[in-house]
Amino acid sequence: HTFFIEQHFQRYLTPRYARGAPSWFYLIVLPAGLLPWTAPFLAGWLGAARKPSADPRAAALAAWIAGVIAFFSTSHSKLATYALPVFPHAALLAALALDQGLPAWAKRCSRALGGALLAAALAALALAVRPHAAADSIGADPALLRALIILASALIAALGSAQLYAPSARRPALILGAAGLAAGVLAFAGMRAASPLISAKELSLAVRGAAGAGDHVWTYGTYLHGLPFYSGRRVDKMVYFVGEFHYPKREAVYAERFGDDNAVTALPRRGGKTFVAMKTRERAHFETLPSPGSITGWRQFGPWSLAEISAAN
Repeated sequence: HTFFIEQHFQRYLTPRYARGAPSWFYLIVLPAGLLPWTAPFLAGWLGAARKPSADPRAAALAAWIAGVIAFFSTSHSKLATYALPVFPHAALLAALALDQGLPAWAKRCSRALGGALLAAALAALALAVRPHAAADSIGADPALLRALIILASALIAALGSAQLYAPSARRPALILGAAGLAAGVLAFAGMRAASPLISAKELSLAVRGAAGAGDHVWTYGTYLHGLPFYSGRRVDKMVYFVGEFHYPKREAVYAERFGDDNAVTALPRRGGKTFVAMKTRERAHFETLPSPGSITGWRQFGPWSLAEISAAN
C-alpha cells in the first residue's frame, strides 16, 4: 500500500504531498537546466519532431523527451529532478544539431538568450553594491552575500557570452562546453562559499560540543537534515514539522518525537538542557513560550538560531 498506492498513485493523482507547480513548470526547468546547450537542443528536438522518418533514432529520442515531460506535467507532484531522465536524450539531440549545423532561427535564439543572460548578470551585479538590506533579511554577512552575488553574476555572464559567440564560431561546441565548465566551477565555488547560509554544519557542531548525555535536541518549525549527521545525536523532538516523517508519526512508539507549542511551554525539562534549532525569524515567537528565564543562551548561524534552555531544578 505504501509503495504503490501512496508513493505512486497518490503522489501523481492528488495534492497530498504538497509538491504542486504549474503545468508549464518543466517547460522552464528543461531549457534552463540544459544551459548552455539549450538552443542546440531545441534545434535537434524540433528537427526530429518535424521529420521523424529522416532519422528514427532522433525521433525516438524526441518522443521520449516529449512523453516524460508530458507525463510529469500532468502530475500533482512536480520536482525539478523528475526531468533528469530526459537530459541524456536531450544532450544527444543537441550534439546532432551541432554536428549538422544550427539553423538560422536557432542562432537567433542563442543570441537572444545570450543577451538576456548578460542583462540578468548586470542586474544581479548591481545588487552587490548595496547588499546590506538583503543580508539582514536572511541573516547573512553582507560581505559574504556580495561575494555570492558576484559569483552568480560571473556564472550567468559566462553562459550568456557563450550564447552570443557560439553561433558565429567555427567550433560552437567548444565554446559552449567551455562555458558549461566555467559555470560548473563557479557553481561549486558558490556552494562552498554559501555553506554558512545553507548548511547546518556549524550549528550542529555547536550542539555536539555543548550537549551532554542527558540533554535533548529539538527542532522548531523546521528540520535540519544535517543536524544528526554533524552532531552525532538524534533529534529528540520535532515541533511543528512532519514532512516525510508522516510515516513514523503514524506509529505510537514515535508519538513523543512530534509536538506543538504545548511541548515548548512545558520546558524546561528535568534532568537536562534542551537545545532547540529554528529559523531565526521564529525566535521572537519562540521566546514567549518556555518558562520565563529558562532560555539561557542564543546563538545565530546564518539563517538559523539555536536556543539553549536550562534544566529544571
